[in-house]
Amino acid sequence: MPREAEPFITAAKSIDGNITRCSVDAATETCAFRNQSTFVDETGKSMRIDGVHWQRWTSGKIVEERYYRGDLMAKKMAEGIFEKGEALSAGPAAPD
Repeated sequence: MPREAEPFITAAKSIDGNITRCSVDAATETCAFRNQSTFVDETGKSMRIDGVHWQRWTSGKIVEERYYRGDLMAKKMAEGIFEKGEALSAGPAAPD
């Protein structure tokens, strides 16, 4: 689990995982997916994640990962982050 996600996951009473889009380019070992999961904490408060993850893998391990949400997520989706080929395998440009 990514270090940044650990506090949310360990504090969750329940998690409803929901990956709504996923694209994989096996030749370049890259993938992009949209995570719209919901967490419920110990007090019953519900929190929703809505973001796009872009990952590059080597030898079965993630070696680079980017996470986009909000306006930047919308921009990356409009630019074709889920498309196979150049848009996916070239990776995302550095954040603005």
